[in-house]
Amino acid sequence: MPLCRAGLPVLLVVLWACTSQEQWYEPSCIAYEGDSVMLRAGRFEWRKFTDQVPIGTDGERVDPFPGYPKSGTYRQERDRVEFTPDDGSQLDDYFMITHRGARYFLSEKQHQKFIVDGELQTCALKLATAE
Repeated sequence: MPLCRAGLPVLLVVLWACTSQEQWYEPSCIAYEGDSVMLRAGRFEWRKFTDQVPIGTDGERVDPFPGYPKSGTYRQERDRVEFTPDDGSQLDDYFMITHRGARYFLSEKQHQKFIVDGELQTCALKLATAE
């Protein structure tokens, strides 16, 4: 019986570590423009990226994604993820799915398409794995 009591705290620590683990979602292909999303312990950070360097009429570099990166809290209910950005802006809900053994993070439009025909959009956000 003492072995069972010792095993319970270890199990709880392992489960806690799994729930606080970072989850990075990045494009599932080589992308020159797109999004990356990090989820961790109820917080998110949403970044946009591009390899283009936009220049304004004054010849100065222009921020291609004003307001990004965004951060705030998120709440997951089943496969739906709802975001509450710290800056008070709105972000659409996203959906987590598993397809062919990989985890994806889809917009509502991408999710609906996946439900209808089982097809993922090219470059859908995919859980990045450590290599």
